[in-house]
Amino acid sequence: CCVDPTGGPPSSCIYTTQTECEQVLGGFYQGNGVLCAGVEACCMPNGDCIMADALCCVNELGGSPQGAGSTCQPLEACCFPDGACQDLDPLCCVTLGGTPQGFGTVCQPVEACCFADGNCRMLDPLCCVDQGGTPQGFGTDCSATIACCFPDGTCQTVSRVCCDDMGGTPSPFGAPMCLGDLNGDGFDDACVIGKDLKWRQAPDLDPTGIDVDASCPGLFEDACIVLADDFECIQTGPITEVHVYGSWWQDAYPMGDPGMVMFTLSFHLDVPAGIDLPYSHPGPMEWIQHFNPDDFVVRPYAEEIVEGFYDPLQQFYDPAADWTCWEYIFYLNDPFIQQGTEIDPVVYWLDVQAMPEVQGFYFGWKTSTDHWNDDGVFAVGSEPVDPLSWGELRYPESHPWVDESIDLAFEIYGEADAPCDCIPGDANGDGMVNVGDAVYLIAYVFQSCPSPPCPPPTPYALCSGDANCDCAVNVGDAVYIISYVFKGGPPPCDCPTWLSICGPPLRK
Repeated sequence: CCVDPTGGPPSSCIYTTQTECEQVLGGFYQGNGVLCAGVEACCMPNGDCIMADALCCVNELGGSPQGAGSTCQPLEACCFPDGACQDLDPLCCVTLGGTPQGFGTVCQPVEACCFADGNCRMLDPLCCVDQGGTPQGFGTDCSATIACCFPDGTCQTVSRVCCDDMGGTPSPFGAPMCLGDLNGDGFDDACVIGKDLKWRQAPDLDPTGIDVDASCPGLFEDACIVLADDFECIQTGPITEVHVYGSWWQDAYPMGDPGMVMFTLSFHLDVPAGIDLPYSHPGPMEWIQHFNPDDFVVRPYAEEIVEGFYDPLQQFYDPAADWTCWEYIFYLNDPFIQQGTEIDPVVYWLDVQAMPEVQGFYFGWKTSTDHWNDDGVFAVGSEPVDPLSWGELRYPESHPWVDESIDLAFEIYGEADAPCDCIPGDANGDGMVNVGDAVYLIAYVFQSCPSPPCPPPTPYALCSGDANCDCAVNVGDAVYIISYVFKGGPPPCDCPTWLSICGPPLRK
């Protein structure tokens, strides 16, 4: 008879009659002639371990007896194949399919765990190691991603904490995802030093973030909406790349693809507040480019968020309208040369309009909590927009920040300074200037190598062969080198001097 006189689970086994077992003791009769099996460790279905008769363990408790002489042990961390950790008796851990982690271990708060393939999971650090991963430390998480760059030019978007574990290095300018080799140099664009972040207003991914309709036509009627926001230039130079963050109303995409849309981007001079309107706005257009679906890169930037959608023309606001933020990356075929210095900065405006390939779908430019200068603005129409038609963008009714200024999320990049790694006059690229370079240049200039056409100076066709810094490669450079080597003439100029005379960029 399986019974527990204390009112607990029927773990004890005694010999008695069926009547006394069931009616007096409230136990469970095991049958005439059945013998008690003996007390041993019994693992319950929930992982608990109790000392029970093996017969009662199986028949009445639904547990698993652990063998004659076994006893319940102190709890320790137990890792399961799915990565879960539970503090259990080690015998019960094994019975349930787990791996005991050793005497005295206890489950810890989950943290980022990196695997060799770049996968990142939130696991107990003990279970991370048990599954072949590398724990990243208390408080780390897998949420932030980075473009991880490898020596062979490839790139993999992984959790920021896992890049070094894979033998990679983070994108030199912090790109959150790989971009692809759009310029054909054999390296993912996210891994090429040569970008200079000139301006950033990060997307608001909290529930306060909204997407402002920038579609043609817009959400209501047949009106086209153009949005614009201002930024400051403190260093003259080219703008070569623009990133715009946004979402689609109800996460609905033209032809099921967020890339099936055309964009128009333009840069404008600033009209300060009070000149013709009470607020500043875009003025004369300085640059414009139209982008077809194949002319840009679109990447998911954040998912499973809750964002609102706002039509500024009709003052329509849907507080829970989309759940995915997209990053649109535009490469400027004809870079815009912005003007400005730290002493004399220049304010510009970026205008954006989206034209979906199929009507009935609506793109919104994401708001940013990075506020600078004046509000973003909107206008009805297409470029060029009447400068007097711009209206201020402010948060709508029912938003927590009603009537406060709206700024929009975008990034602007230019080219970083070219590396000064040329040795003028080192025509054969062996790292020194000697008579071999003169011979190389004569063969190149007169095409007298064994198998014309003779290769140009390397690695830079112009700078590497231009020993006398006249910004040309000719026989004079060979004469200059011969004079330097054999007659003590002036040495070839250095790279900074060549750049100051002949000017960047330095091209291979």
